[in-house]
Amino acid sequence: MRARRFYISCLYAVFGMFLMVRGLQAADLIQPSAEFSPEDVIAIQLLGLQASDTNDIQDGRGIEQVWLFAHPDNKAMTGPLPRFRGLFDNPAYGPLVNHVAHAVEVIDIDTRQARFLVKIQTQDGQSLGYLWQLSRVQSGAEAGYWMTVSVSSPRILGGAL
Repeated sequence: MRARRFYISCLYAVFGMFLMVRGLQAADLIQPSAEFSPEDVIAIQLLGLQASDTNDIQDGRGIEQVWLFAHPDNKAMTGPLPRFRGLFDNPAYGPLVNHVAHAVEVIDIDTRQARFLVKIQTQDGQSLGYLWQLSRVQSGAEAGYWMTVSVSSPRILGGAL
């Protein structure tokens, strides 16, 4: 358990550098792997969204980072990357881009699925909650990888994170 916390802390530290240097190239993005736990995937995606610039949604690498960890079933519904980026123009998902802070609570995790309550604080100080669901890919090149299947519309939360 201590090694896992250390690993996640290192992941945050390394990816935190991403937050300071927004001009990353695609080769600099973290690639999906069967080694990542559901918690790792959530951390990578949230930090990617936090690093995205609201003025640069169409070209931002942070949203591309999120896309890399979208489940194949999710990608089939949302379309290719340019269409996926358009989701963040939507008032439901736009607040995730360049959010100030986030907290993650595990709802449940089993061998095939994981659900989390993700709380964010937006640039304007609003607190929102999203149900984030991951599933382990069952076949194909990404078999065994944890990837995001769905993210709910937000609920307004009272108070700070």
